[in-house]
Amino acid sequence: MRLERTFHPVGHGAFYTEKFISDEGKMEYCVVYDCGCFEAAKDGVSIKDYKRRIDSIIDSCFPMKDNKPIVNALFLSHLHTDHILGVKHLCDVCDVKRIILPQLSELEQTDMYLASLSYLEEDDYEIVSVLLDSWETIQKKDPLFVLKGKENDETLNVNEEERSRFFIDSLIGKTSIPNGSIIDLSVEFLWSYIPFNSPVYKANLVQLSASLKQFPFINKNNSIDFDKLREFLKNNGVTSIKSVYKSIFPLENEYSLTLLSGRPDSCKNNCEKKCHKAGDNQPRYCVLNCLYLGDYTVNEPGYWDGLWRYYGQRLKSVGLIQVPHHGSEKNYSDNLYCTSLPDKTNALNKVSIISADTDDGYGHPDKATLEGIRKNNGIPILVSEKSISKQCYNYLL
Repeated sequence: MRLERTFHPVGHGAFYTEKFISDEGKMEYCVVYDCGCFEAAKDGVSIKDYKRRIDSIIDSCFPMKDNKPIVNALFLSHLHTDHILGVKHLCDVCDVKRIILPQLSELEQTDMYLASLSYLEEDDYEIVSVLLDSWETIQKKDPLFVLKGKENDETLNVNEEERSRFFIDSLIGKTSIPNGSIIDLSVEFLWSYIPFNSPVYKANLVQLSASLKQFPFINKNNSIDFDKLREFLKNNGVTSIKSVYKSIFPLENEYSLTLLSGRPDSCKNNCEKKCHKAGDNQPRYCVLNCLYLGDYTVNEPGYWDGLWRYYGQRLKSVGLIQVPHHGSEKNYSDNLYCTSLPDKTNALNKVSIISADTDDGYGHPDKATLEGIRKNNGIPILVSEKSISKQCYNYLL
């Protein structure tokens, strides 16, 4: 079996695939993390231009044959445009078995939707409709929710033997799974995914709930009626929604499902011995196990603690990470990159993938993030919109 892990050149966005390919060349399993791209701060490029970009990359990744390729699970970190713009096309091209999201209340989901609308600089309904199509596609797929944990739950048992455990094909039909559940590919093949839904949310949802009452597309439970939203946007554009939302929120990322991909027995005896012979002061790299972070705010109080409690010892063998929020300084923390963990043991140094446009309108990746990664013996790698920046890692398993 061979694992082909690819960080696709979508620029400011996220589209990452893991294909498990048999010796005969058949794709036995496929898992996708996020599927979108969009840059609100870039002049002269519309959301339709970005949709053409992500759709083209999806087509090249999953060429049409006699039967649709199967995507066993699509994990979405959150519902912002740059992470979901390609979802509809992916579902058209592939047989997506499950879409997996962080559990959010109706109001928290509405918060996500309005945040995405507030980034749009145009009242062109055709552009708005592209975004609505993505949301409605997700709804129609009856997504599986990763339940929230408890904030500051010091009693959480990180022993994997006592975690909820599922095979990836058994997720069909389920509506939710516990936070930190282990999702295995199969009995014969040891590879697992661990999603983590942080319980540390700080959005000003009370004020948002009160402000939403003025809009006809908001239901009594604070969810969105998409038919009424479409009608409202056709008649009024996004301007009125933006003015209300931006008066409450600074557009920070509060919700982001992380995903650890790897195997518990990653350190084989011969490899482990060579690794330890490198010495304490010599960087050690191994990119087999990967941590996807979406737009996770690692530097916020409680967020790093949550990662450590849920992933525990597995963080020691993670040597490849997707840097959160396109390399934003606001999401960076030395905790993620340093080798000394809370239990005083050492972790691998990190090869760090940053997805961002060249000439990014936000200035990503930030200089401070790059300096922080390097000072901790990490290796920052920019995956931009240029095809030459594509990163593909192959492993014989």
